[in-house]
Parts: sequence; C-alpha cells; structure tokens
Amino acid sequence: MTDALAGHDAIISCLGTDLENSDFLAQVTDALVPAMKANKITRIVYLASAGIDKEIPGIAGTVVTFMLRKPLRDHRAAVDLWRNSSFDYTIVRPMQLTDGPRTSVYRTSVDSIPDNGKQISRADVAQFMLNAVEDQLFIRQSVGLAY
Repeated sequence: MTDALAGHDAIISCLGTDLENSDFLAQVTDALVPAMKANKITRIVYLASAGIDKEIPGIAGTVVTFMLRKPLRDHRAAVDLWRNSSFDYTIVRPMQLTDGPRTSVYRTSVDSIPDNGKQISRADVAQFMLNAVEDQLFIRQSVGLAY
C-alpha cells in the first residue's frame, strides 16, 4: 500500500464493509496508517455511515442501528482509529444513500445528523468529500450529511 500512496497529498476512503469479515475496515485502516506516515500524508476523508455514534433519533434510529449493527461496528472501529490518531481526518456520515443526481444542495451537521434528514445522493456525498479535501474543511470533525 505504501507504493500505491506515493506522490499523493490526501486520501479519500469510500470502502464498504465486508459482511463476512466484520473487522475489514479496521484492518484496512491499520494498514493505511503506516503507508500514510511513510508518504507523509496527513489528510484523510473517511466515508462512514450515519448511526456510528447512535445519533439517529427515535425508533427509526433504534431499528436502523440494530439492522446495521455489524457494518456500523466495523465503521466505528475504523473511525476510532482515526479519532485517536494525529491525522487531519474528516469523518463523513451520510444518511441513506441514493443514486440521485448531484444537487449541491445538502445540509451538514457536526457530530449529529441534519434535522429531519433522511437521505442524500452518492453524487452529493462525493462532492462534499472532494470539497473537504480541497478546501481543508471539517478538520478532525465528524459530519452528518442529508438533504
């Protein structure tokens, strides 16, 4: 992985979980940290999921957290590694992902989710992540995204 990161300024991680290996994301993060250090890369924008901090309110939050408990646990383990590191991370926690178009009109909420937010398109999440890297936004913060 060290060679693959050579010459890069930042990392954008959009990995999903592996339902058969519940530690997949934490294992990838463990491998990514020394590769980033070797290449003097300090910036990472990491795509997790709303729910990793049990921030989705009400019965819907309880149901979603239960249904997605294994992927959320894996994301949480990786996020904890970033939070306990010296890297300039941004944790991105979108609500339900859709295949809709990029609108460039979405809401953010640090350490929570936007009020009454239900979903967001993958295209808008991608735009947010690129902007976070390019404009050095939300350094060492966890951001919920939704319309």
